[in-house]
Amino acid sequence: MWKPLQKRADPPRGRNIRTHKQRETQITTLIDLNGFSKRVWAVAATGFFTNSYNLFATNVISPSLAYVYWNDATSNDRERNINVITLCGSVVGMILFGFLADLLGRRRLYGVELVLVTVASLGMAQCSEGFHSMDIVGWLSFWRLVLGVGIGAEYPLSAVISAEWTPTKSRARMMAAVFLMQPLGQFVAYLVGLCALIGISKNRELSPDEKRFDHAAPVVDAVWRCVVGVGAFPALIAIAARLSIPETPRYNLWKGKDKLAYDDATKVYGRLRDLYSGDIHSTVRERGAGQADAGNGHARSKEISNIGLAQLPSENTTSSPENGMVASNAEIVQQPANGVTSDSMESAGGSGQNVRRSKRDQITHNQFSRAELGQYFFTEGNWRLLAGTSLCWALWDIAYYGLALNNPRTISKIWLSHSLVTNGTAVPMWNSDPANPDASIYEALYTDATRSLITISIGSIVGSVLILGGINWVRRDRFLVWTFLALGVLFATMAGTIFGTYQNVAFPATIVLYTLAEILFNLGPNTLTFILPAELFPTRYRCFCHGIAAASGKIGSIIIHVILPHTSIYNVGASASPLARMLGIFAVLMAFGALFAWAWIPTVQYERSKPEKPDVEGQQSEKLSRNKRWTYPSIPLEVLTKGQQLREKEVDTISMRDHLAAIFRRRKP
Repeated sequence: MWKPLQKRADPPRGRNIRTHKQRETQITTLIDLNGFSKRVWAVAATGFFTNSYNLFATNVISPSLAYVYWNDATSNDRERNINVITLCGSVVGMILFGFLADLLGRRRLYGVELVLVTVASLGMAQCSEGFHSMDIVGWLSFWRLVLGVGIGAEYPLSAVISAEWTPTKSRARMMAAVFLMQPLGQFVAYLVGLCALIGISKNRELSPDEKRFDHAAPVVDAVWRCVVGVGAFPALIAIAARLSIPETPRYNLWKGKDKLAYDDATKVYGRLRDLYSGDIHSTVRERGAGQADAGNGHARSKEISNIGLAQLPSENTTSSPENGMVASNAEIVQQPANGVTSDSMESAGGSGQNVRRSKRDQITHNQFSRAELGQYFFTEGNWRLLAGTSLCWALWDIAYYGLALNNPRTISKIWLSHSLVTNGTAVPMWNSDPANPDASIYEALYTDATRSLITISIGSIVGSVLILGGINWVRRDRFLVWTFLALGVLFATMAGTIFGTYQNVAFPATIVLYTLAEILFNLGPNTLTFILPAELFPTRYRCFCHGIAAASGKIGSIIIHVILPHTSIYNVGASASPLARMLGIFAVLMAFGALFAWAWIPTVQYERSKPEKPDVEGQQSEKLSRNKRWTYPSIPLEVLTKGQQLREKEVDTISMRDHLAAIFRRRKP
């Protein structure tokens, strides 16, 4: 639990505000005086929607590709290879762009990843095998690799844009709203595939029961190209949105560009007089009236009107859950290997300003040196944060992509209503429904799309909407643990019940459990593993660490993609045992995910506030008091990202040994 800290001292006003630390506090507070920004959301969400659409379009186009180019194949080796190549590209994009965004700045990379997505989508839509002179699989693999790099790069950029631009009280809701674009993008991919199938087939007069290859293949070829090509349009919209927003103020502040940080902040949130003019207090009082308190999300219009920026903490003050202001790093963070930290130099003021600025510049230029990396991750113990977020994401993605990415065949298993009798005839890979081996390609594609919309997309959207509405009503670190455990129990239940529901009239029970799992996916780990890395790491490593955590997840998905084809789970006529074993393994992985989240993911929120008595303002104050009573206010990024020393002093530890020791201490009489 966060402990109450010392009373704040009043900082200098106006022209007396000279130090970098004081300017940083003022600029971040000006941001915190605002609410949920639709502009910031649009910038991050459009890119993430594009990312999701193009990633999950694989489910839509894979049967079409198999029908047109390898019609008689009974092995999914080609599809698996294309998927794995896409995921490998995502790993490269996450790590590379995360590194470059911290090294060069977020602004320089805005839209670059979306250009890759646009070019790759258009290139893939025009793939051809020529006059039997080229390998279509080779071309598809190349463009999917480029697409994967763009998709991967979007993860850290979208997360960091939304985290660094958003006021503290709206940060979690903003990031959850951005992540809502993943199930929506998946939903739209299936919907576009279904509409393209119906529309193009009607336009070219293809009957749903048409089984002649020479009649159906041209239509199916147009369908998959349409689905892929449509992915370029949201990318173009996202590029335009990205170019409209400047560099994040927090990155400029870390680089020592205080005036530029303030100017960029005013471009997005409106100008609040000149920071250096000494006359911003009245404007802040006007802007702050009726707004929420910056640190804990509680509406304190009277307090803001009274204090303006007059009571912002100086470099000698610390943060408090009551005010949410930024703590001084000089008191709580150890010196790195070279004896100087960027934050300790930012806290310095008075004489010697040029010397201190040159030292801070030296730190920013050497952020990825062996000494600085070793200091932050190992000397200060922050490797646990990276290990916790990465392992949780990896274990989670093994289960998620095992059930979702190449899902038509997995879904067909749980939709079987009767036992299959095989006559030795192999079902082609484009037909994922073994219950209807003589289906036309139209019927196969239509069945895949409708089942995916019902089983996957609806549940995913419901889960994302629920977490969006309740993200501040739960402790994110604890909720991650409990949803991991809930998924483990659910997977174990599915593994046990599938023997009684597989290939019989009770199959709807498995569908309900599968849909419930999709709800829990996005209600818990899928959303929270995206949010937490952007909150826990400092500005100088935020994109890079988020990229590493996300890449760990994609490595997990690559592992499950390589393993599944070597099992009998896709075999026609197979028993329920392979699917039950897979679900049982996923249950164990969810238990390990809960363990790592419990041990290595620290809190990112204050405790709930105690109820307050209503004042003379009446009902409005009563309502605010009720809201405060049930929400967990987010901790400012400037406090969260100070490292292990702050957490050990003020919050809690992130050591598995210490967590276990605490349990045993509580059990002692």
